Amino acid sequence: MRSKLLSIVIPVYENCEALKLNILSISQGLDESIDNVEFIISENFSTTHNRNQLKLFLASIPQARLFCHSSNIGYARNLFTAISLAAGDYILLLGDDDRPSHSLLSSLIRYLPLKRDKSLLFLPFKGLQSSSSPANSFSKSFSWVSMRSGSMPGIVIHKKTLDMKNVSLDNCIYPQIEMALSAFVNFGLDHKVLDGELACGSGLELESRFEDHMQRPLDFGVNERISIIKRVAAVHHLNALSTFRAFYSTYCWAFDKSLLLLANRSKWTASYTLAYVVRSPDFIILLLTFSLYLIRKLFSFVSKIISRIKILA
Repeated sequence: MRSKLLSIVIPVYENCEALKLNILSISQGLDESIDNVEFIISENFSTTHNRNQLKLFLASIPQARLFCHSSNIGYARNLFTAISLAAGDYILLLGDDDRPSHSLLSSLIRYLPLKRDKSLLFLPFKGLQSSSSPANSFSKSFSWVSMRSGSMPGIVIHKKTLDMKNVSLDNCIYPQIEMALSAFVNFGLDHKVLDGELACGSGLELESRFEDHMQRPLDFGVNERISIIKRVAAVHHLNALSTFRAFYSTYCWAFDKSLLLLANRSKWTASYTLAYVVRSPDFIILLLTFSLYLIRKLFSFVSKIISRIKILA
């Protein structure tokens, strides 16, 4: 099989109608470039009706390859099945309802042949700052990658740099974090900001995802994230600053989500917070991070009060 420039890898479960619309939109955006692109769809034992509809639709897309599992093997293994089938030089990870704009697809196809030195690239999310990846610090970049790769859509990685054999797939909802961190440590992060944006179909809100088909743990993978950071740091002998900065970013993200759930009076607030606190793989780091988090919040609060006093004065 002739190598393609880009494999668009999409794991799917049940959400076949959204996937069909997504592939049609992407195909239109690629236009003449589509001959250098393939779609790899790994279907994780959806209902017979959805599976048949997907087969019928993809039969009309010559660039698409479909693999159907005979049982539900979970998100992580379904994702890695799709990655292992990819024949492209680069892999773009997307969810079944994540849609890159046509301008973003054009920018990506033009840019990929120019890439030489870095393995890892992230596409910008719609409505979020796209240029926030730090370029001047390994520890800041390591922390940024650990957080950004928590969202699977929009990760672009050179397939030859993938280290799949060391990624844990058991009881795992964030295999892409370990994959991205290892690629970053070994080959670096491309800070290029492409034109266009990626719209995530299911959004980035936490509360809406507690009861979806992913069957996420109550801590929403916070402790899995911490364990991944510890594992990658140990394998690659990273310094304490880089490791702690990634811990800090992860726990601050969790604390912010707890406050947001509390503000929204969510029924998940207590169970989510207790889950990552009680089961923390490193309680000392958790306490230290929480102390720094409180200090930061207090400093921010005092600064706002002082600013208001100055305005009134």
